[in-house]
Amino acid sequence: TIKDASLVYEKLPLPLTGVFARAKLTPDVVILEEMRGQNGEGTVHASGYIWPITDRQEQTGLCLTIQARELELKEQWLGSLPEKAAKVVEQVHPTGRVNIDAQLNRNTPPQSCLDNRVVVECLGNGLTYEQFPYSVENLTGRIILVDGRVTLEDIIVPEMVITPQLADALSGSARQFVLGLEPKGTLEVRIDHAVYEYGPDDPGRVDFGGEVRF
Repeated sequence: TIKDASLVYEKLPLPLTGVFARAKLTPDVVILEEMRGQNGEGTVHASGYIWPITDRQEQTGLCLTIQARELELKEQWLGSLPEKAAKVVEQVHPTGRVNIDAQLNRNTPPQSCLDNRVVVECLGNGLTYEQFPYSVENLTGRIILVDGRVTLEDIIVPEMVITPQLADALSGSARQFVLGLEPKGTLEVRIDHAVYEYGPDDPGRVDFGGEVRF
């Protein structure tokens, strides 16, 4: 049992303070029964299995269930996401806090762990997409990341102020359409469901459905 410790794991640089952990040690695997700690004002809970390096295990293996609440988005740990997911995050520059429920599988023995899956609940976040330079605020909804796929569910941006900058961020026929309408006020954007699928050498494809309300 570990009490009131600090912890930083190099492959997931999410510093924790006030750490409490309870684990069982065996020759082949560490059974992490419970771990909890703080990251800023956010809380993190974890449990699962850790396989240390042995003559049968060439790299440290991790099978962890992680639950985080009110976790602040920081480049420090976002950059440790899988390469494709990290590139997506770099492009949208997210801010704010999120809830996370994750199943992490790293270098585990065959059939010993569920596949990687991360569910992010957005709690009113901000985004600025490099190819759409208009800041989005107060975004809510869920983002589900599994290997080869990013799914958006019930994404809502409740109030986007219609400004010349919004039209300037558009291109082609969409820009001409907005300029022709000369809209004023605000609009609400809803994405009921969107899927971005990609492969190792595939730039990816997007399928989505939603609506815009003026």
